[in-house]
Amino acid sequence: MTDRTNWRTLSHLLESGVFLLMGYQIHALVQDALDDGLDVWLAVGIGALVTALLILVRVAFVVPLVLSLRRAQRRGAERVQTIEGALEKIEDHEFRDERSRRVARRMLGRRHADASFHANEGLGWRGGAVLAWSGMRGAVTIAAAQSLPADVAYRPGLMLIAFTVAILTLVGQGSTLPVLIGRLGVRGGSEEESAREVAALLGRSPRT
Repeated sequence: MTDRTNWRTLSHLLESGVFLLMGYQIHALVQDALDDGLDVWLAVGIGALVTALLILVRVAFVVPLVLSLRRAQRRGAERVQTIEGALEKIEDHEFRDERSRRVARRMLGRRHADASFHANEGLGWRGGAVLAWSGMRGAVTIAAAQSLPADVAYRPGLMLIAFTVAILTLVGQGSTLPVLIGRLGVRGGSEEESAREVAALLGRSPRT
């Protein structure tokens, strides 16, 4: 827990530093864009169009993902029923020794766990909508814009576009994401459920 907290603190400080640098440089960027004869509002408008395009592209990737996971969920449910039938047959079947029965039961038990995961942990359309809307751009986008060489043509305008994308997604999508989650009724697992899943995984892990 301490290591996780330290990494989160470090990540928060680094991201805060990036946005502090953004706020510190925004005035100089606007002035540089004006000095280069660029239209600042045109750059902002292009940033807004890029933001809309990024959202559409993310939705275009999420839709096939949801369809694929739903197919996997249906196949998983079918496999669960098949494996449960096989487990019942193992109990009724006569083996030469009990060890063979345990090996067969363990093998089918692992397949049953995998099939149950796909059957119960599928991504629905509500979760897909949240996933599509949660594509905020932040520190990475700003850092990529900052890494442009100083002699790149229209560098101030490109940086303004990147800043616009980051601000619109963080403020627009970031502020409305909790509302969207609440409206769709998407709920995450509780800490007790997570602890039980971890304990179950540790119990299934081989002893060394």
